[in-house]
Amino acid sequence: MEEAARKKKQQDEEEAARQQQELEEAARKKKQQDEEEAARKQQEIEEAARKKKQQDQEEEAARLRKQQQQEADDAARKQQEIEEAARKKKQQDEEEAARKQQEREEAARKKQQQDEEEAARKQQEIEEAARKKKQQDDEEEAARLRKQQQQEADDAARKQQEMEEAACT
Repeated sequence: MEEAARKKKQQDEEEAARQQQELEEAARKKKQQDEEEAARKQQEIEEAARKKKQQDQEEEAARLRKQQQQEADDAARKQQEIEEAARKKKQQDEEEAARKQQEREEAARKKQQQDEEEAARKQQEIEEAARKKKQQDDEEEAARLRKQQQQEADDAARKQQEMEEAACT
């Protein structure tokens, strides 16, 4: 009877030990699963955080590229405006220089025309004075010749009269 009780007790203890071992094994597996699940979730969180960080960095890089492009476009536009203003200024300066050159040429042409007209007027005055002087000289010469002829005629008449008077006596 005691032997049966001892065997029964041993069986109960072995069963209890086995159940205890199963419980511990189940608890160990559950703990391992929980740890793996926690590690998996932690990895997912880190992966999501990494992707978010990468996305943020890409968006920031894209924003910076866009900003740089905008600044480059602005600089190019300003440069173009400066070149256009310089081109217009140069064109205006050239037009102004051409206008002044034209004015100088026109003034020089008018001055030359005035000088030529003045020279022609003076030449005409000289020729007119020379013509008057020649006319005056011709008239004086004609008067001298008339006077000389008159003198010669008077002398001839006087001699004729003297000869006639001498013949009468």
